[in-house]
Amino acid sequence: MINRAIIFSALPNLLHGAWVSIQVAAISCLIGLSIGIFVAVIQTSKATFLKVLTAIYVTIIRGTPMLIQLTAFFFIFPMIGIKLSAFWCAVITIGLNSSAYVSQIVRSGISAVGVG
Repeated sequence: MINRAIIFSALPNLLHGAWVSIQVAAISCLIGLSIGIFVAVIQTSKATFLKVLTAIYVTIIRGTPMLIQLTAFFFIFPMIGIKLSAFWCAVITIGLNSSAYVSQIVRSGISAVGVG
């Protein structure tokens, strides 16, 4: 039998967690879109050095699991003097991860359009 009292007592915490998840998703999407479009434009430009840098960025970000990236942001950055809360670590990690994928989507869309 389901104990409804436990569910109702936990409901405020669950709603708060849902609200924080929505905030993380929204801010991460904005970061991912803005950086992803910027990286895609650089990848389609003629600047060879910048194309190589963005290719390295995309390869590293897409090639490592997001959990490893999150661990790096959360544990390694404080060692070098950058203090971030868990919320901002998650937002930045998800945003940078999605920017690598968005850049490839936008780049392929730009490449698919003909010259004329």
